[in-house]
Amino acid sequence: MINPLKIKAWITRKRIESAVNIRRSRQEFHSMEDEIMETHIGYVTHYYNHISVAIISLTGRLNTNDTLHFLGRSSDFYQKAWSMEIDHHQVKSVEPGKLVALKVADQVHKGDTVFLVTQTTPEETREILIEQLRAWEK
Repeated sequence: MINPLKIKAWITRKRIESAVNIRRSRQEFHSMEDEIMETHIGYVTHYYNHISVAIISLTGRLNTNDTLHFLGRSSDFYQKAWSMEIDHHQVKSVEPGKLVALKVADQVHKGDTVFLVTQTTPEETREILIEQLRAWEK
């Protein structure tokens, strides 16, 4: 026969472990939140691989020379926004709610998320530029 006190003790122990795990995961999230310096500004709606251009639907403002982070199932890279067009016209900044064509250094997919990197060190900026130029040389 099963002892009800042992079951109650087991359930209580599991609840305590669960509460501790939740508290620990919340602390880890908040510590990671301090390190995140990116803002979600849109997502990829189309990608033209023969010309390496992504169409991005923007939810935030984007300017030329902003650093972007593309993140998806199989893509995760940073690059500067150098060449942006709306209806085949070069633009220097784009308002939220618009679709913008952007030359990308690596392959992206429909639905990939685009983040605006708000703070980088000079070393990180240099690495991003070098990586982008190497990708375009291929």
